[in-house]
Amino acid sequence: MLDRIEDKNRNGRWDEGETDLMKADTDGGGEADGSEREGGRDPFDRKDDMTYDLDNDGLANGEEAAIGTDPANPDTDGDSINDYDDPFPLDARYRKDSDKDGLPDEYEKEKGLDPEDPDDGDEDEDEDGLTNEEEFVEGTDPVEDDSDGDEVPDGEDAFPDDAKYQKDTDEDGMPDAYEEANGLNKGVPSDAGMDADGDGLNNLGEFLYGTDPNNPDSDHDGIVDGEEIDKGTNPLENACLLIAKPTALFTDTLGHWSEDYVVRLHMTKVLPEHMRILDGYGKGMKREFIPNQHISRFELLKIAMLGNCIKLASDQPRLSVNFSDLPSTSRPHEEDVISKRRRVVYTAVREKIVQGYPDNTFRPDDNVNRAEALKILLLSANIKPPEEYDSPLPFSDINPDDWFFPYVKDAIELDV
Repeated sequence: MLDRIEDKNRNGRWDEGETDLMKADTDGGGEADGSEREGGRDPFDRKDDMTYDLDNDGLANGEEAAIGTDPANPDTDGDSINDYDDPFPLDARYRKDSDKDGLPDEYEKEKGLDPEDPDDGDEDEDEDGLTNEEEFVEGTDPVEDDSDGDEVPDGEDAFPDDAKYQKDTDEDGMPDAYEEANGLNKGVPSDAGMDADGDGLNNLGEFLYGTDPNNPDSDHDGIVDGEEIDKGTNPLENACLLIAKPTALFTDTLGHWSEDYVVRLHMTKVLPEHMRILDGYGKGMKREFIPNQHISRFELLKIAMLGNCIKLASDQPRLSVNFSDLPSTSRPHEEDVISKRRRVVYTAVREKIVQGYPDNTFRPDDNVNRAEALKILLLSANIKPPEEYDSPLPFSDINPDDWFFPYVKDAIELDV
């Protein structure tokens, strides 16, 4: 570190709060002050030096960072062997490697290999093109040539532990089938580093984390996927539901088969607004649910979206659509129920869950038919069927040309 940087007031001597002009390592932890500054560490605290052994387990902090162990815990995997002496410090199942071949003794015994033979790590027991050690690292079976049962030997399978995928033509880490399904190019390796939806997580990262490469917020929790990964939260989990005490008694559901379901939805609030999924009709403590009445398009849409934690836009999003029977802009002295209806419908349009009708109406109070309900429920839940399934449709009244055909097909494959 340059003297003029260390000597902040440039008086030629070491003052409190300045790193020592005469010492490369002010805190004595073993790492130079300049290196600590560049790494965002404190040159006055030796405990965060990469050369310091904070937990006294025999591994320096930098070594622990490199292998993924906890620098503040001498036994990261909790198997009573400190990290330095543990050949597999991240996996409590494995404690020994007697022959130093990279395979745990416990693993070798389980797979019929010899824990005293240092050469069998390089052997290919099942003759699938992968060595026994490579199979251990990959998580495949060293004594089964096709671990995932997709009829492609592990050594030839780009994804030997996943039967859905076999090929990766451009070797970018993403399966060909995945790229085709998500609008990527299976012949261009550079698209792995691109960010199709602009959420801060590249396409390869989306595949590895299981998020949607074309949706910046896969779990609809209002936080983009890349930000969730950076914060250590789950981009596929929307922890937005809260159970609260009921504030209404639905008198017409007492003893009805739907009573428990109605109460549960009424007790469920959606964060951060604490909006209840179901309010019923009327105000005050005693209300009606009218359980035998057909549900409307708006009512089902509201339940589906709130139940799946889709964050409602605070105002009408900037969209080209403006339904004639539900204007996109608010009116003076508008009731709260109308404002909520607008937020639900136009958020659903933004999320491409609904579109409305060709005559520019939405018809929120119309009864919802089975096809419309299926589309709303599937798209709100954002659940996709497994790619390898292609179930025949058992219905004689559905044709491939029907607009709802793909939703019925998905529902069959999802066993909905």
